[in-house]
Amino acid sequence: MEGNEENVNDNKNKIKNLKKYKRRYIMGLFLFLIFMITYADRENIAIAFTAFSGPLNINLVEYGVLTTAFFITYTIFQIPGGMMSERFGPRKIMTVAVAWWSTFTIMTGASIDYIMMLLSRLFFGAGEAPSFPTESNITSRWFRKDESSKSGMFTMAGTFAGPILGVLLATYILVTIGWRYIFYIFGIMGIILIAIYFIVIRDNPEDTKWISKSESEYIIESFSNQKERGHNTKEIAPWGKLLKNGRFWALGIAHFSSDAVLYVMLTLLPIYLEEVRHFSASSLYLIGTLPWIIAIIAVILSGLFMDRGIKKGHSLFVTRSIPIIISSILCTVFLLLGATAVNSTLAVIWLSLGLAMIAPEQVTAWSIGANIGGIFSGTYGGWLNFLGNFSGITVPLIATILASRINWTVALSFVAIILLLMAISYGLMKPDKSFAPGIIPDYTPPADILSKK
Repeated sequence: MEGNEENVNDNKNKIKNLKKYKRRYIMGLFLFLIFMITYADRENIAIAFTAFSGPLNINLVEYGVLTTAFFITYTIFQIPGGMMSERFGPRKIMTVAVAWWSTFTIMTGASIDYIMMLLSRLFFGAGEAPSFPTESNITSRWFRKDESSKSGMFTMAGTFAGPILGVLLATYILVTIGWRYIFYIFGIMGIILIAIYFIVIRDNPEDTKWISKSESEYIIESFSNQKERGHNTKEIAPWGKLLKNGRFWALGIAHFSSDAVLYVMLTLLPIYLEEVRHFSASSLYLIGTLPWIIAIIAVILSGLFMDRGIKKGHSLFVTRSIPIIISSILCTVFLLLGATAVNSTLAVIWLSLGLAMIAPEQVTAWSIGANIGGIFSGTYGGWLNFLGNFSGITVPLIATILASRINWTVALSFVAIILLLMAISYGLMKPDKSFAPGIIPDYTPPADILSKK
């Protein structure tokens, strides 16, 4: 009995000591910074639009085509990007991706006409495509099984911080030295960041000198089946079975509807606030960042809340689907209130709350691939964003057409209604069950939860 008590105490001390050393969260910091730059680079073109539209003779619909051009290549290269991260490792693929898109961010600023800007956005989209699928692969390697939402929290906090950085810094650059320097400066920032990442980070924590062996084991031991954890593999995901599974399609459709809100806010919100709500360019420092500040708070709360459920051994349906169903309905309501509000300040508040309500799905999107994809987490992430980003190709363009030919109220109401797809999809998806039985395991709670049971 005394020996058993000593072992229990030793295990408790081991866990207590490991909780003091969370160097793996340095990877979380890199994810935050990478995706902050990612979304700042996407937001920049909306900030610069009013400045370059006159000199380059670009109207609102042509601007919608520029955003669609980005999403065409961004969508096409999602799945190949995820598969490459599985084959060659996330360190190499993320480095190439960030360096590529940062180069074409600079080329956007160097554009002398509409065609050159259009080509720059096409190549820019191709460069950004591997980022999220690679993040999903990173999560399945660097974080414990009960920390996947926390990883998604870092990523999505960076995603929502990006537009804040874009609005504040890009607006300052715009009014001081001109619109071209927005793209020059942000492109250089991305190249410097990814150079540091390449030097500091390795594919797996156990291959990283500054991660202790004990911390690596603490991560690895949370997986009862090592097929649930990402590693470099030459295997290809079972696409035949996956594409025949309706629940696999529901996963992508849900992200399509969530991204519809995200991308409309990202690409059109600054224009809407200036042209419709009549906020001045200088007031965008505050008003334009409010939705993203509220969204960051929602992302952090979502990540912590959902991981608590995982640590207690609850299913993915309880910890993922139910919060998303509730939040998607609330998002629809808030967006409709924002679209029809007479008072401009109240409209911003409602729209901000609407954006915040997609936080649970956005966090889940980049944790669920790691939860249920395992060695194919990059493929899962690629599929998720492949369907999700059809909203980037279609919804902002449709919204600009509706806004131009009818009004912005109709455009925003159209986006709000799309959110109902998210509630329906997560109600039908059953995320705990494998999308490819016999090849990819069903979801099980973390190994230490199972041992306690």
